[in-house]
Parts: sequence; C-alpha cells; structure tokens
Amino acid sequence: MSEEFDFEQYWLNKFSNNRIVIILSIFFNKFKIDCDNLIKQIKITLKVKVIIMESKPNRGVAKEYSKSHLMQLLAAIIFFIIWITDSFIFMFSTIFESYIPFLIRIIIFLALLTIGLLLIFKTGHILFHKENVTFKLIKTGIFSYTRHPLYLGVLILYLGFIILSFSLISIIGFIIVFIIYDRIATFEEYELEKEFKKEYIEYKKQVPKWIPLIIKR
Repeated sequence: MSEEFDFEQYWLNKFSNNRIVIILSIFFNKFKIDCDNLIKQIKITLKVKVIIMESKPNRGVAKEYSKSHLMQLLAAIIFFIIWITDSFIFMFSTIFESYIPFLIRIIIFLALLTIGLLLIFKTGHILFHKENVTFKLIKTGIFSYTRHPLYLGVLILYLGFIILSFSLISIIGFIIVFIIYDRIATFEEYELEKEFKKEYIEYKKQVPKWIPLIIKR
C-alpha cells in the first residue's frame, strides 16, 4: 500500500527550499529593528505635532484622505495575495523567470528596495522629525524632485517584488496599488492647494507628481 501524500509537508519543503523565501527572510530580519525604531520615533513625534497643533489652532496642515491607512493596507493585501499566489503556488505568469538569472533579479530587487527605503526614511525624517515644528510648504531636498517621495518609495518597493519573481500577473496588483496611492496623493494636493494657494500651484508647475526630476527647472 502506498503511503498517504502529506500536503502540509510538501508545501513546507517547497517554501523552505525556495531561494526567494530564504533571501527575503534574511533581508527582513536584518531591517526589522530599524523599522521598529522608525515607527516608535514617528509615534512620538506625531504626539508632539498634535500638542503643537492644539496650541496653535489657526496653523494647521492639510487633511489626510479619509481612511487613507485602511486603503494602503488593502492595497498591500491585494498585491501580496496576487504576488505570493503567482510566485510560489500556481506560477501562472512566471514563465520568463528562467530566462533572467536569479543573481541579476536579486541585485535589481535589492537596489530597488534600497532606493525605496531611502525615500521612505528620508521623507519620514523630514515630515516627522521633532525639530520640524513649523507648518510651511516643504519644497527643498527630496521634495524638490518629486511631490510625493514617500508614496513613490512605497511604489518602488512593490516594483522590486515584481522583479524578484518576475510575476507578470502581479503587474495587475501594482496597477491597483498605484491607482489607490494616486487617488490619496491627488486629495492631499487639493488640500495643500487650499492651504498654501498660489505657492502650491507654482510648486506643482515646477515639480512633477511622480517621476522625479533629473534636472531641476
């Protein structure tokens, strides 16, 4: 009599021997402490911002899009369900994966991940640093190249995952993510335009919404 096939052990072995899973585990364990520290810093500085805004009610910043964090979480869930399902389980659209060496894919992935994280951390430091207590339109630094460097950094992270496994179906998930972030960014720009008026209109003319300027105007 043949032994009963153990599906649980099969999938456990499949994932544990996958090079992409191993690389991701090592990478994310390395950055876990840094991310935790950044989140703590943001929480502390946000409390400082709230106190300052309450003490100066006439000087506020633009409102966030309604349920912005929920929409970003939903975008992440949709993307990673598509990416994980196609990259590790059914592999419907990873047919070109074998044509691109894994080493090249991992180098591109790490490069995009580094760029994305640098944009996120740099923007987070500018927006949430405890010394940044004046409510004014930020047009210098990274904001002189693109109007939404934080969201751009997140989008680059998603792009890196697509390159890592070369999941073509995941492009659909990326498009959904981009539409959500573009909608959030458009709303925030509308609020900023109401807050800063002509100053923000001129800023929009000089700095692109997404694709960074190579040469400043």
